[in-house]
Amino acid sequence: MGIRQRKNNRKSRHVGSRRKHGLKKKAAQRKGHIDATSIAEPNIQKHWDENKTVRENAEKLGISLVANTSIKYSSIGEEPSKSETELVSLLEDRAARGEAPRPDHLPEGEKLVLRRLIGKYGKDYRKMARDMRLNSRQHTPSVLRKRCEKFLNEESGK
Repeated sequence: MGIRQRKNNRKSRHVGSRRKHGLKKKAAQRKGHIDATSIAEPNIQKHWDENKTVRENAEKLGISLVANTSIKYSSIGEEPSKSETELVSLLEDRAARGEAPRPDHLPEGEKLVLRRLIGKYGKDYRKMARDMRLNSRQHTPSVLRKRCEKFLNEESGK
C-alpha cells in the first residue's frame, strides 16, 4: 500500500465522526427563532410566541429590531408618529422611572473568592492581584478594589 492510498484511507475514516451536535437548535436559530427563556425582560418573555420568528414577534409586540427604521416622519419638522402597544407603554413607563430591569449582583463563585481575598489581605489590593491561587482570573488592583467595594456593599445590605 502506497503513501497516497494511506492518506486517502485516513481521510475517509473520519467522515462519520464530524457530525455536528445540536443541529435542530442551530437550524432554528438560523431561521430566526429564539426561545423565550433567552430573553431577559420578563414582560417580553411573557408575550413571546416561540412558534413565530423574531421579526414577527417584534411586530406583534410593537418593538423594533432596528431603532432607526421604527421612527417614521410624515414631513420635515413634525413629530414622529408612534404605534403603541401595552408592552411598549409598560417599557416606556419603566424607562421614565429609571427602573433597572434587574439588579446587578456578583456571582456566588466570585463572592467566595473575594471573601477569601479580603480575609487574607484585608484592603491591600496589590497583594490580592499578585496572589495567583486565589485571584486566578488575574484581576488588576483597581478591578479588585471595585469588586470588593461592590461585594462589601452587597454584604452590608443583607
